[in-house]
Amino acid sequence: MLVDGTNKYAAFKEKEQHDKMREKEDRWQNRGQVVIPGVKRWRKVVPDEMQVFLGLLVYMGSQREGRILRFWQEVRRQPLGRAISLKRFYQIKRHIHISDPEVQLTRNKWFRGLGPLNSIIRDRCQEYYLPASNITVDEMMI
Repeated sequence: MLVDGTNKYAAFKEKEQHDKMREKEDRWQNRGQVVIPGVKRWRKVVPDEMQVFLGLLVYMGSQREGRILRFWQEVRRQPLGRAISLKRFYQIKRHIHISDPEVQLTRNKWFRGLGPLNSIIRDRCQEYYLPASNITVDEMMI
């Protein structure tokens, strides 16, 4: 789901960016100015790459270092850090998406885009976790 959503969103943004560049090129050509080349194209993310990306996010969350560049200096020596480049990490981070980018969500309803992923996580939790008979629910968690 994350791979599909991210690739759709990247294609959506790339098309949007291409259209903007086309408008600029047309304006520049009408003025006789030089046309700049297009931006690097998105290379579709694959499931293995997404797993590495998510693994890095989890690992980064467990570390105290808050800055990605500083963290990357340490992690690039490890197998997880060598599996993906920093540039590709930033590219995926910029485009990661769960829901369909064509569906417009209002500002106060943004969380509805998380619905499909939330359903999968809830179903998996119910499938793999069997709680004991005596459970207390903390209201702060809710």
